[in-house]
Amino acid sequence: MKIAFIVENEFQSGGAFSQTLNTLNDIGRNFSYNKKILVFSKFKKNKKFFKKNDFLYFKNNFLDKILIRINQIEILRKIIFNLGIKTSLESLLSKKKIDLIFFPAPSILQFSIIKIKFISTIFDLCHLIKTPMSDISKQEFSLREKMNKYLAKKSCAVVTNSNILKEQIEKKYQLNKELIFTIPFIPKLKQKKFFYKKNFKYFFYPANFWKHKNHEVILKASKIILSMGLNNLQVIFTGFDKGNKKKIQEMIKNYGLEKKIIIKEFVSSRNLKSLYKNSSCLIMTTHYGPTNLPPLEAIFYNLPIIYNKKFRNEFDENCCYMVNVNNSKDLSKKMISLMKNKYKKKTLINAKKFLDKKKEQNLYNIKKLDIFISTLKNN
Repeated sequence: MKIAFIVENEFQSGGAFSQTLNTLNDIGRNFSYNKKILVFSKFKKNKKFFKKNDFLYFKNNFLDKILIRINQIEILRKIIFNLGIKTSLESLLSKKKIDLIFFPAPSILQFSIIKIKFISTIFDLCHLIKTPMSDISKQEFSLREKMNKYLAKKSCAVVTNSNILKEQIEKKYQLNKELIFTIPFIPKLKQKKFFYKKNFKYFFYPANFWKHKNHEVILKASKIILSMGLNNLQVIFTGFDKGNKKKIQEMIKNYGLEKKIIIKEFVSSRNLKSLYKNSSCLIMTTHYGPTNLPPLEAIFYNLPIIYNKKFRNEFDENCCYMVNVNNSKDLSKKMISLMKNKYKKKTLINAKKFLDKKKEQNLYNIKKLDIFISTLKNN
């Protein structure tokens, strides 16, 4: 059985690309031997990340772009489908005798697949979260809703990353729960030996500069900490500008935090590991969730974690410090507690146990998905 794995993200996209790569590693290692996975990507530079798989480059031509846009309209899509007009990608997939397409991230290409069966992925339902820091425009909201409703009808199955999301997807889009597979995010890192860092170095927040990542509250909390005379404060941000970096830089200057807040651009995998390894705490104040990759990566490095308390139903609150990410005073108290070495060793142990359970769930549901896919060939 031939499976096309579609990669539409560049490595600079951050978490989306990391999780795409992790998903491929998961299914490639655990799917049965009779399934061959071929990687199709819009970016030639991605080839170096997929050395274990056949890699094919595709590009949406002018006609493809028109078809993809037209096919988002149901009435026009039916006409195009009846006429059998395929995109160049589907023609390429047919030529390569692909039996199934796996989309590891949401994709508008799914509106244009006529004959080949496909499996979709829904990372989150963040467009439904109401927050003044939302990066979701009305147009983006409409597209996500339209896509999710379409996927619920046309996908052979949907992959998501938590049982909470599975329940929400089932209820919101009336999708059979037997067709939703929960495969938790699991970082592909080598587990470090357990240790506890006593001397504070810096807080680390790896996140592109979106509004919803909420860097602002960290700056406000940092200002409070400095006003209390705790001058050993240090924070490192990494990530690309997604429209909010200039504001963050202005706040840093206005708050007099130039020597306390370091901003790095997107860093290499090697440098990212080094930043994790030498950090004293992973701090993540994002409004979007409930699942995010950095807190899980932090567990691999035995790092204390400060996280949004709204996600405590997904991320065990005994594994980290949970905070109100709208309250800089609450955040500053947790940051100070960690700077004073009051973070309990037991919390780190709980985090490791939590991640072990996630690994078990990941493996169990990948095998379930593998069995399910095997039945599709005969249907």
